[in-house]
Amino acid sequence: MSPCDKIRAADKATDQMLVLIAEALDHLQRAFTGRVLNGWGVFADLSATRSNLFMAYTALHKAAVIMGSTPWPTQRDYDEAQ
Repeated sequence: MSPCDKIRAADKATDQMLVLIAEALDHLQRAFTGRVLNGWGVFADLSATRSNLFMAYTALHKAAVIMGSTPWPTQRDYDEAQ
């Protein structure tokens, strides 16, 4: 794979990962913003909390898979592409 191909692949992967990370953050915001705990200090809506945590985990897992399968460019690749 040429340096330019690696950079293009990494750029695409970065875009995909940023979307997934934003999705995960959105789920975490929903899970932990507002009235999260009841009067006993326990999660008020366990089902919603569990669901949002799972959705955040799933998005982060997808981002990690993309990260692990992407041929990330090295500094040498960037230098050669100039």
